[in-house]
Amino acid sequence: MTEEEVLTAAQRLEEIWEMLKAMTEPEKRVKALTDYLICTISQNEGAALPLLDSVTDLHNPAVNPVKVIADRISLTERTVQLRFKKYTGYSLKEHLRFLRFKQLLFFILNRGQEKIDWLNLAVQFGYHDQSHLIKDFTYYTGVSPRQFVKLDEEGDFCVSRE
Repeated sequence: MTEEEVLTAAQRLEEIWEMLKAMTEPEKRVKALTDYLICTISQNEGAALPLLDSVTDLHNPAVNPVKVIADRISLTERTVQLRFKKYTGYSLKEHLRFLRFKQLLFFILNRGQEKIDWLNLAVQFGYHDQSHLIKDFTYYTGVSPRQFVKLDEEGDFCVSRE
C-alpha cells in the first residue's frame, strides 16, 4: 500500500467515525456501517460478494456451510475458507463456534427462574459434552458457566441483552 493509499484509507475511516459518532441509535450505526462495508467490498473485492450473499447458510447446523457456499458459487471449499478468513478475520469454524456460544448465552440469559441443566444444554446446543460447553464458556467469558450465572444474578457481569 502506498503512502497515498494509506492516507486515503485513514481519511475514510475518520469520515466513517464522524458519521457513526453523530448517530445515537445502534441499529442506524450498524446499518450505516454495513452499507459502507458492502459498498467498499463491492468496489474493491468482488470475490467477497458471494460470501455475503451466502451468509444465511451459516446459521443452519444441519449443513456444512463451507460446502454449501462452495457449491453455490462454484469454488473449492478451501477457497471459500480462505476468503472467509480474509474478509472477516476469522475462520468459518471460529465464527460458527461464536454463534453457537451466543445462542447458548441468549438462552441462559432469557430462561427466567428455570434451573439450568448443563448436560441438556450441551446436547441442545451441539456441544460434544458438558466439558466442551464449559471450555467454550470459559474461553468467551473468562468464568465458568456457574460463576457466570451467579454473577449475572447479582448484576455483577455486564452483558448487552440486545
